[in-house]
This record gives sequence, C-alpha cells and structure tokens, in this order.
Amino acid sequence: MSAGWDTERVHVVAVAVEEYAGGAAWHLDGPVRDALGLIDWLTGLGVPERNVHLLAAPLPANAALLAGRGHAGADRGTVRTFFKRVLPRLDGDWLWVYWAGHGVQVKGSEWSLLYPEAREDDLVGLDAGKLVDYLCSDALAPHRFGRVVTVVDACRQPLPPAERAAAPEPDHFITRETLHRGRQAFVWRACEPGGLAKNTGGEGLFTRTLLTGLRAAPDGAGPPDLDAAARRVDDAFDRLRETGQADQLPNLYRRDWRGNETDRPAPPPLTGEQLRAKAQLTRVTELLTADPHSAAAFAFHLVRELSPHAPVPRPAATAGELVDVAIGTAHGVTTLLAALDATRPAEPGPHLDHWRHTVADAEPAARPLRPSGEWLTGLEHGGLLALLATGRTLPTLVGAAHDELPGVRLTAPDDPPAVLDDLERLVPRRHQLPQLLRITERTAALLPPDDAAALQSWSDRCAERIGMTQALLARRADLQEETERTGHAADGDRVQIRLSGPAGGGRTYEIWYRRGTEVVAVAKGDRPRPAAGISDDLDEALYRYARAHETLVEFFLPAADLDLEVHRWTIRARTDVERRLGTDYPVVVRGTDPRPQPYVHTWRKRWERVAAGTVRDLHWLPDDLERDRVPGALSLHPDAPGCVVTAPARHRTGIFLACVVSGVPVLVWHRAEERRAARDRLEPLLGAVPLARLPHHLRELRAAGDLDDDHHGKHLALLWDDPGHPLPRRLDLSAPV
Repeated sequence: MSAGWDTERVHVVAVAVEEYAGGAAWHLDGPVRDALGLIDWLTGLGVPERNVHLLAAPLPANAALLAGRGHAGADRGTVRTFFKRVLPRLDGDWLWVYWAGHGVQVKGSEWSLLYPEAREDDLVGLDAGKLVDYLCSDALAPHRFGRVVTVVDACRQPLPPAERAAAPEPDHFITRETLHRGRQAFVWRACEPGGLAKNTGGEGLFTRTLLTGLRAAPDGAGPPDLDAAARRVDDAFDRLRETGQADQLPNLYRRDWRGNETDRPAPPPLTGEQLRAKAQLTRVTELLTADPHSAAAFAFHLVRELSPHAPVPRPAATAGELVDVAIGTAHGVTTLLAALDATRPAEPGPHLDHWRHTVADAEPAARPLRPSGEWLTGLEHGGLLALLATGRTLPTLVGAAHDELPGVRLTAPDDPPAVLDDLERLVPRRHQLPQLLRITERTAALLPPDDAAALQSWSDRCAERIGMTQALLARRADLQEETERTGHAADGDRVQIRLSGPAGGGRTYEIWYRRGTEVVAVAKGDRPRPAAGISDDLDEALYRYARAHETLVEFFLPAADLDLEVHRWTIRARTDVERRLGTDYPVVVRGTDPRPQPYVHTWRKRWERVAAGTVRDLHWLPDDLERDRVPGALSLHPDAPGCVVTAPARHRTGIFLACVVSGVPVLVWHRAEERRAARDRLEPLLGAVPLARLPHHLRELRAAGDLDDDHHGKHLALLWDDPGHPLPRRLDLSAPV
C-alpha cells in the first residue's frame, strides 16, 4: 500500500433514511441502495467489513437489502450517540461519511438533513454544515483520520416562509471544539443551495454518477484520486444538463494540508495553450517585480485583493509560485493583473516606458487562464457578496437587473454567488461601463441611505480600478434624474397578495414585495389553504420586507370577496404577541375582475385626482342603489376620484363589480352599517382627510377600534386601486418558494 492508504485503517459511516414519520408521501426509495453501493465499492478496495458502520431507516420493501449486513437504526438518538460517543473512539487514517435522505434549507440558510422522526409539523434534522465542522474538529483526536470524505445526497430547497420560521433549529454536534487544520476534508454535495437532488429508479442520480466516477479510476494500490473523480462527476452532470436530464449542480468543498479552502474541484491539468500563457504571464511578472520595491508592492496587493480562502504565498515566493496561486484561486488571475498595476513607477521616464511596454503583454497572456467574463478581483467579488447578504440588497439587485436588462436569465435568483456570477459575465462593449456596475447603481437608487452608500462605495472602488469613474458618475447622475422624474425614490413600498376565490376549504395565493421598480416574488400556495395558513406566510413576508405603519398591504380579490375582513387577520412578527394586520399596516383591497379596455382611461383619469383631492371629493352613491343603476350614477360624476358605498350588504357585491369594471379606483364603506346609519358613522370618521393619506388614516381608525369595542374604525373598508402598481405576473408554480 502507498503511504496514507492502508485500507485496514479506512472507516466508512453511512446513514440512509427512507421511511419518515411524515407518512407515505415522505417515503424515499433509494438511499439504502445508494449507501450499500458506496460501501461495496470501498470494501472492494479492501476496506474490512468490521470498519463499516451503517445506520439505516429502510422502507419495508427494502429491508431485505440489509439482510446479513450489520446495521443500526438512523433515528435521532442513534445518530447522535454514534457521532458523539462511538466515532471519537475509532482509530484510522481515512474516514468516509455518507448521508442520503430528505434535506431542506431552513432559516439562516442552514441545510437540515431530516431524521426519520421528521414530519410536517416537526422538521427535526441534522445541520449538514455543522456536521462537516464536527468531523474536521478536535472532537476526533489529531492523530486519527487525517482525511475525511463526506458525501451528502439530499435536496437543499428552502421551505416556504411560514414553515421556515416554525422549523426547529437543526442539531449540531460541535460545541467548543476547534477546527483541526491538519485534517484534509473533501465534501461532496448533491446540489447547490436552493437545489433539488434527483432520485429516479430507486437510486440517487448524484450517488450513481459519483460511484461511476470513482470506479473509473485506474486500478492501483494507492488512495482514490478524488480530484479526478470530481472532474468526472462535473463532466457527467454537464452532459446530463445539456440533454435536459438533470438541473442539479453538484459541488465539492476541499481543504488541503495547509488549511487552504476551495468550493470547487482542483483545476484540471492546463492545456498546451494555457501552459504557454502561464509561462508568458510568469515572465511578465518576473520583469515587473525584478526590483525589491516592485516585488513588495506586487505581493502586498496580490495578498490583499485575493479571496480570504486563497492560499497565502510564502515569504519571498517566486514569480512562478505567485502565478500558480493566482491560477488556482477564483478571480485570482484578474487579481494578479490588478496587482501588476500596483508596480507602475510613480515618475515618468525610462522605467515607466519599460513598465508600459511589459504590462501590455499581461492581458493577452492572462486571457486563456481566466473564465470568460471574469473581471472582478477576489476582494471585490467577496465584498459585493457580503453586501448582498445585508437587508434587502439581494432582492433589490435582482429586481434592478430585470429592469435594466429585461429578459436577463439568472440561474438562481435566491443565491448571491450565482446571481453575482451571472451578472459579472454580462460583459459590455469596449470602453463601456460593465453591466454589473450599471445594475448596482440602479440598486443603490432603490435602497435605504446606509445600504445605498455602502453599495456605491463598492462601485466607486471597482470603477476607479478599471478606469471607469467618469462613466460611473454619469450613470449615477442619470439615475438621479430618472428618480426625480418618475418619483420612484419617494414611492412607498408595498406587499401585494393575490387571493383566489374560496375552494376546497381555503384559497390559493401569491405574495410579492414591491419598491419602486423592484418586484420580489415572496411566497405562493398553489393548493387551497385556510386563512390562518396564508396569514402565516404573509406574516413572514412582512417580517422580512415591510415597515410597520408604513408599508402598504394590498389584497387583490374578486369582487365577490372585497368585503373579506383581511385587515382583521392576526400577525405575530416572530413574537408571542398577536396583533391585527390592519392595526400595524395600512391595508386595502383591490379588484381582480377584468376591466374593459374602454374604461381603462377613466380609471387613470379618476386616479389622477387622488393626489390633490380630499375625502369630500368622493361621490356618495345612493343608499338604495342596485348594480344595474351604478353605471348611470357614475356617469353623472365623471370627475369624482371615487365613491362611498352605503347600500345594504346584499347589494354590495354587484355594486363593487360595477364600480371596478367601470374604472372607479377608490371605494369606502362601513361593513356593519347600511343606508343612513352608515353615512352617519362615516362622515365624522372620514372628515376632510387628504385622499392620499386615506389608507394610513384608516389604519389609525382601526387601531382606535382595537382599543374601544364601540369605535367604528374597525368596520371601515377601502378599495384602493392604483393603476401605477398593477399586480405582477403570476408566479411559476413549478418554481421553488
């Protein structure tokens, strides 16, 4: 055996979960078969059966597969006991850990691998990321398991907001242990964050592909070449995606002996063209760092601008070693070019002429060595990723991208690295501002001041490095002018909810957040849910995006349901305190019934009068009005911005429908009173309030109604149909929530 690969000192731990407490709909056929496939491959290499530790919760139909195989259960207690008590006592050089079953992404973007006890109301699981930390910690003695390989074949789709908020925190075994930096870790994950792991024909697609890649290695006594296997897996999935057989994006995390980390497989061997390019880039680097001052400036800028996970060059590293570090690091070649710029002589003269002549060769030399479209340095890339993790920056940027480039394709809009990579590759024509900077500027125009300032500061630094400061400032000025012209900066934010008519004991729904031109799809339910379930998702959306007392909440409903008391729904904002939705937020309803084209201009014309009007400009419809007489009543007052309805409850649905389709944007009514009594209640409550404040005024009246049972504010309803903020397009029900 070669050094480091004594199969007697290789252990394998496999956890396979097929049967869940959640019932038949949760059951998964395949993990047991997949786990046995990996075990058989390892034992075929010479790993003894006594070093195999199998924890399984098989389907009854698959129990026979385990006949003659020693195994324990995969329940929460057994898993915890094994990893906390048994594993630390094992002794070996290599440790393989495999987990297959259901997985979900819970709050905090944690990846929870579900235990067999999991059910819909108790998604108990193990934190996949913390499991890796535990396996790399000093919980395992330093002289044991110098190499740990972890394979996770499970989905990582995020839960709907309400379920995500209610899901328990996944288990983690690591407490005060520290990372053992001498341990090499390979972690294969079946899919990217937010992704699905495909399972077909009683086996996981990822595990099947991985085993094919591992088995393809040449026969030999040495350890398996995991980098080569990773490349085979990536190539196989590239082919599957090209033929439409798989969308998942498996990935690999690696930490080497020096503690350097990467989220991608080791690069394949360089091609002949790349080897020649590397040699040329090395010669350029040698020429530009020949004197100690230039060498020090270059090394300082290279280390500062590289990713924090990049290998740190040793002191006095050669030009060739520095180029190797750059080639092996994401955004490293771009970073190296930026560092070469730091060697520019300060004074004009022969040295500057020599520098210009030499550095001109760097860009063409680097071209074969960096991915197409890459232009950010490692520090710039990491800095923007950090900004995208704050507040509403990511969804705002996604919305700005679609505004700037209608039809732009983002592979994973909820995943910051994927969004950033997609936008970075949108390379403009020469001497034009990169599309990414155009989009970050539009994003900053929509963000709160502090977030906007941070994003603009990032853009300023990027533009300065690439010589585009004037173009960036011109772009910023254009957006400021656009904002002043369109009013988007002053435009309030809103949460919009589309509710279907009642069916199957509930309603289907879709929820969006809007601010200016930004539109974010937040949640959907394509199966009928009761009001309590919908309000939970709405509650979570408000918690993530809204501002109490300020964010407008709009319910889009059929005319038959406009009287629905949605403002009395309860929310909690992740606390134990219940509150009325209409007390904390201005809540309005809007119609979804189609408006005939001849009345669209009427709708817009009436709405234009809202900005300068007051409640006294509303037209009071007659008390005894029925639907067929509504068009005539409206035609007599074409300049009124809206109407007040006091008709009996039995006539309201018809009146609402006639008003909506006839282009009336504002309706006010009292749900509990009719005719003259309603007018007597409404007039003193409404007063002469400016119409533009009406949604907020009703919120204040509803709050007063919560304090006093006799206060009529809690009975007021408002249709507020703003033509400038229509309902977004329907969500794709096949997309992840």
